[in-house]
Amino acid sequence: YSSNQMQLVVLGRESVANLSSYVTDLFNLIPNKHISVPPSYVRPYPSRYTGRQVWIPAVEDKHRLIMSWPVLVSRDYRVDSFGYLSRLLGDEGSGSVLALLKERGWASRVSAYDGILSSLDLTLTDEGLPHIDDIVDLVFDYMELICDSPSSVNV
Repeated sequence: YSSNQMQLVVLGRESVANLSSYVTDLFNLIPNKHISVPPSYVRPYPSRYTGRQVWIPAVEDKHRLIMSWPVLVSRDYRVDSFGYLSRLLGDEGSGSVLALLKERGWASRVSAYDGILSSLDLTLTDEGLPHIDDIVDLVFDYMELICDSPSSVNV
């Protein structure tokens, strides 16, 4: 145990001063060992299963491109790495991935999902189907732009 890696929430009917006193008395003895903890990054799949393109015959008369990847999760509760990325990738406004794909006639719809993996689900047009590699490149170029830009905007 190291106090710099611990957090505590206390709920009680006593006053804040009393609760604070109890907590200080009980937890003040835990030493601060100045331990740094590596990020909580878990590979959801072994590397032999990643970087793959899987073609599934369509049941419906539409083409979908679904891209999924793990996202490094911050231990800081104020940082929403999943939500931030999905909101930007799922944006349909001017300057978005979908706006560019629509302009080229390659896609008609976008959805972005959060979870242990972030996923981008694009509904492609017939014209977009032969451009899957271009679309994947465009998405990763956009993600690189996001990473290189300061995150000063609330999304």
